[in-house]
Amino acid sequence: IPMKDDDQLAAIILSAMTMIPNGGTENVVIQEVKKVSDATHDLHFIISGYDCLNICEVKIGVRICETTNGKTFNAVMTRLVNYDKYGLTRGCLIRSSDVPRSWKIGYALKEKLEKEQGGEVVVLKKNDIKPLVAIQKIYEQSEDYGFTKEEVKQFVKDLGLAADNLLICEILSAPV
Repeated sequence: IPMKDDDQLAAIILSAMTMIPNGGTENVVIQEVKKVSDATHDLHFIISGYDCLNICEVKIGVRICETTNGKTFNAVMTRLVNYDKYGLTRGCLIRSSDVPRSWKIGYALKEKLEKEQGGEVVVLKKNDIKPLVAIQKIYEQSEDYGFTKEEVKQFVKDLGLAADNLLICEILSAPV
């Protein structure tokens, strides 16, 4: 599992997310999942949907950031808290370790995301990403296993393998 490769982790999560559109989870019905261009430090993808619990449209910007470099983290967070650029209603940072308080600017931006903008920091746990890695590998190599990509998607959807995943549910759920 590429735990330190933000782009690869994003591709794995994005792949799983694309297997639940028009379905939903955590009270959010997903209408679209869109990859953001490969600009450095920008969002990885945006989820558009409808929050059935809060009865409103949602547009969630997602960024994985496993960096150990404060300046890189600041650059990522500056883009994530800029809701206007993509018309976001909520930002979601995915990270496996706490943001050090010594990263004053980045820490302040994280606090802004959570306390002022209704965004959240989702803790990336290896056990939650493992099934998504397996799904992506099987999807990519579907022909080798005698399946079409559509059959794999349907299988994942029917069994709720992506929709019921804890990481996916946490990303989609409104922060409490």
